[in-house]
Amino acid sequence: MNKLHTQIEVGLNGLKWAGIILAGWLVSLFGLMFVELTLLDLIWIPFAVWLRSFLNVGLFITAHDAMHGTLYPQSLRVNHGIGAMNVGLYAGFSYKHLLLEHHKHHRLSGTLEDPDFADDYNHGFVRWFVSFMMRYCSLAQMFWLTVIYLGLLAIAVDPMNVWVFWALPSILSALQLFYFGTYRPHRIEEIAFEDEHRTRSMDAGFLYSFLTCYHFGYHLEHHRYPWVPWWALPTVRRAEAGADLGRPSYV
Repeated sequence: MNKLHTQIEVGLNGLKWAGIILAGWLVSLFGLMFVELTLLDLIWIPFAVWLRSFLNVGLFITAHDAMHGTLYPQSLRVNHGIGAMNVGLYAGFSYKHLLLEHHKHHRLSGTLEDPDFADDYNHGFVRWFVSFMMRYCSLAQMFWLTVIYLGLLAIAVDPMNVWVFWALPSILSALQLFYFGTYRPHRIEEIAFEDEHRTRSMDAGFLYSFLTCYHFGYHLEHHRYPWVPWWALPTVRRAEAGADLGRPSYV
């Protein structure tokens, strides 16, 4: 009974957060398409752009949990269906391709065979980011993004709304995800990595961790316990160092 209760609790929490993020993403996107912008709006536009970027990151992080089967573990069809929908809305990515490459990333983390790592160990942020994005871009993705762009143009009161509240947040969220989820935790530094996962965690509190990347900055914990959903990573972070949390029954 306790195992069943744990599984249901994790599944409901996953669906709850996925629903909140998706609802916020849809409402903010379509609502902002109908706002007529003036110079007076410069006061709140930066916040709106940040919010849209933050919700974009949330879409991807939700899909990331789905790749590990922890979004809704009771049904892999629902779990992966939500993941595929989210990466499609986020940037037209192929969920199947991301799924295969992400698990390869976990197996070969921080090595030159890692699909998320730089081309060589003498990497820089810009070069690494460009090579990272090129690995995941495709013609099908470009076609889908064009369809979304034209669809938003058809309903927006001004093309500027599409650029400011859709295109710009998409770019900013990609940089945010890359910096906090790939570059910062996996880059080579003078201090060696703690173990074979070849990653590190940010030394930050709950709020900063949440606002920057939905706790994905606790990256060493994620690699050690990939079956833990993003919203539970702070709990893992607070656990005793080196403690074996074990693999839960719902995976």
